[in-house]
Amino acid sequence: MNLVREKISPNGYRRLNVDINIQENEEPNHDNVFWYGGEVASIKSSEGEYKIVARGIVSCNLIAKKDYIMPDGEEIKAGNIIAHVKDKNEVGAFKKEMSLYIKNDKELSDIIYNKHKLFKLEVDNNNWFELSFYNNEGEIEYDDVMSSLYLKDAVEEVLDMIWEQNKDNKLYSIYCRVANSDGGTLNAIKSQIDKCLYSINQNAKGNTELIRIYFDRCSGLKNHEKAFGKALEDIKNNKTLDLYSVNISRLSRDVKRMIDIREILKDSESDIFVVNENAYVYKELFNQITIPIFYEMTDKEIAEEPEMDEIEYE
Repeated sequence: MNLVREKISPNGYRRLNVDINIQENEEPNHDNVFWYGGEVASIKSSEGEYKIVARGIVSCNLIAKKDYIMPDGEEIKAGNIIAHVKDKNEVGAFKKEMSLYIKNDKELSDIIYNKHKLFKLEVDNNNWFELSFYNNEGEIEYDDVMSSLYLKDAVEEVLDMIWEQNKDNKLYSIYCRVANSDGGTLNAIKSQIDKCLYSINQNAKGNTELIRIYFDRCSGLKNHEKAFGKALEDIKNNKTLDLYSVNISRLSRDVKRMIDIREILKDSESDIFVVNENAYVYKELFNQITIPIFYEMTDKEIAEEPEMDEIEYE
């Protein structure tokens, strides 16, 4: 499956878009390492492939805490061993044996911590996740035990590693902004991100695996002091391939600051691509319409211009 990850950081949003393959058990309610055995996930990046494997021998007994009657009519006495698992071959035997009695992670957690009304679990041994990294030549460069007990968290560990290794690289970037008064902030952000991602996939010529995303929730008169200022600083320092935004009004509502943007882009190897105009700011728009239109608008007109455009995304 293709997993997209967004996380708020001090500088805004960041995104990973890498190929993730879950070998088995993609059910969200069965995520604990108890359920797994052997290789369970692989994450491919431009540097190589990360493999998550469930290791160990799950050895445990499911025991009745009180007398009760099974759905099929079988009478169970308190203290009876209802089910036993010893997964010597790392084949995920726990799920096969226990799924009749334990439906999901919530029930499993209650049983493990003795909060379940009917069952308790005596555990002699449990699984753990291990992570191995193979470079593009197929050579193993990394092999270690993971701290995560849930597959979702284990995948997050890998994505964090990939980001940390690449966050200072030259990346395609996205800038999105919503007004403080916008009640649907998350939907508005997602709409802008999705439209920019689609455009990047259509136009970009470099690696689009990792995309840096900057986000502001403020007026366009103030965003130069916030995440957009950081975005411009990264352009100035040649850390950005190109910056994408849905429209010119996301960048600034101040004419003088638009001139500052032009000066930064003039000395940079990268440019800002405006999706709605399907054009680059410095190479095209500044020479055609942007600055003249901003100069012709009064401050009142600029302030009254809608903060969000209606976005249609295929």
